[in-house]
Amino acid sequence: MAGVAWGMNRVACGDSAHPVAVPELGLPSSFGADLMVDSTVPIGAGLASSAALECSVALSLFSLNTGNDHPDDALRRALARACMDAENYIVGANTGGLDQTASLRSHAGEILALDCRDFDVVRLPADPALAGLTWLAVDTRAPHKLADGQYSSRRTECEAAAAVLGVPTLRDALPEQPTPDDAAAVLERFDHLLDAGAELTEDREKTRLRLRHSMTEMVRSVQIADELHSDSPDWTLVGRLLVEGHESMRDDCQVTVPELDAAVDGCLSAGALGAKVVGGGFGGSVIALVPLESVDRLAATVQLCFAQNGFREPLFLTLRPSEAGRRILGTPLLPARPEC
Repeated sequence: MAGVAWGMNRVACGDSAHPVAVPELGLPSSFGADLMVDSTVPIGAGLASSAALECSVALSLFSLNTGNDHPDDALRRALARACMDAENYIVGANTGGLDQTASLRSHAGEILALDCRDFDVVRLPADPALAGLTWLAVDTRAPHKLADGQYSSRRTECEAAAAVLGVPTLRDALPEQPTPDDAAAVLERFDHLLDAGAELTEDREKTRLRLRHSMTEMVRSVQIADELHSDSPDWTLVGRLLVEGHESMRDDCQVTVPELDAAVDGCLSAGALGAKVVGGGFGGSVIALVPLESVDRLAATVQLCFAQNGFREPLFLTLRPSEAGRRILGTPLLPARPEC
């Protein structure tokens, strides 16, 4: 919680990482708050419980300090960056800003597409219920840890690949509407540069696997966004792309565990159109696209599979795109004066 306050002041005053200061986020030295946390988000399930806590705290501090209960999208964007800084620098988890952005900038009934280069978002009005489908999360209850170095090592390998390719981020290696051929061309260029003597600071084989995952996953993300943006999404294609994404997380990113793979296999065998690990992997949850009439059968199938493998009993949560974090109760205090 203190890290969120630190992040808000950092974004408020601006620095080299935040060249555009947002003074509205500043908390004066005299500011303090007593907070009580009450949550139904499963802890350690890979469903962004840390971001939910960070963003709830940020909204609370912002409201208490300014009296503004309804920050606009520009302020929510800045609050997401503050929460991301808290995660990176205070918690020590070198994650991106997807979870914080979704927690602060989502709209009910819409799916958020995020460009992590500039944190622009596109909201896609896609409702699988119209096609008789639902999103289902399967919490495998396998321990989920991102601050133990494994997640950060994957990111370091991706950054090393970007350095070889000479781009600020790996997304910059692809065109705006990338295809599988574009992803293959980037891999070919990477190999050529290394063969020609380019310096690589990480293991070549592992870095190439991470690069292949990143390239193909970005192509899949654009393909899914395009489908969801259409009037009649091809949900079968969306499901297939989810499965391909899981296979890439398993084989190229190497972040799945037996519980995650078993959950995906169980979902698919029980009629899911697609399923994949969500978040950074190393435990946590699977998200599945499931026909409404298959939900109970799917749950029973996955439970049986877990029991046969000696895994902990999984938990199931139906999902629907909902409104972002917001104040729902109470009266705001009088605003204090921010200072840098």
